[in-house]
Amino acid sequence: MAKAYYDKYWEQENDGSGHANHIPRWPKGELEMFYRNIGCFVGEDILDIGAWEGIFIEYLKNKNPTNKIVALEISSNAIERGKKRNPDINYFLGSADEIYPFIDQEFDTLFMTDVIEHLVDIDQAVSECNRILKTNGKLIIITPIFNWLKKVIIASFFWEKVFYPTNPHIRFFTKKSMDSIMAKHGFRCVYYKWGLTWLGIMPQNAYFVYEK
Repeated sequence: MAKAYYDKYWEQENDGSGHANHIPRWPKGELEMFYRNIGCFVGEDILDIGAWEGIFIEYLKNKNPTNKIVALEISSNAIERGKKRNPDINYFLGSADEIYPFIDQEFDTLFMTDVIEHLVDIDQAVSECNRILKTNGKLIIITPIFNWLKKVIIASFFWEKVFYPTNPHIRFFTKKSMDSIMAKHGFRCVYYKWGLTWLGIMPQNAYFVYEK
């Protein structure tokens, strides 16, 4: 069911409803801001989990041309787009919250960029990340994040815009809740920072780096 949903998601440019119902586009400036913050944690063997059409992979390749980079993606349509953008990248078809088609301790860096908020089984996903990461490996995450002010404003004025029934975002995180689920599966936070914000007082998203 999830695969069918995301195949349909990647068939269209924008269905015109809801703040998250459009195919993601990463402006270069946002990519550069993210990489400035987490670049020092990037290792040699990289897996991009939920790689969509490979915008971030393309950026990573330019920054780290000698690194091994592979991709896991649930949507065949997204993989087709990704292979056109990055024909030398090996794409694996699969869900981020199922068993991954990789051996134990295969990677030293895992990325989930705007992925974890879409997952049904967070425990399964994080457990698999631990399994395939080398000791001291890094799991790097971008996701929408909520602080007290954001929760109050959304609840008061924008509930329907954010929590509408067809929103592909089905998980919502605070720093505390993210740390809790990660600690349960053997990860500790080594870096955290807001990414995009509104006026510097309310976060749109946040960058997390967890170490195994």
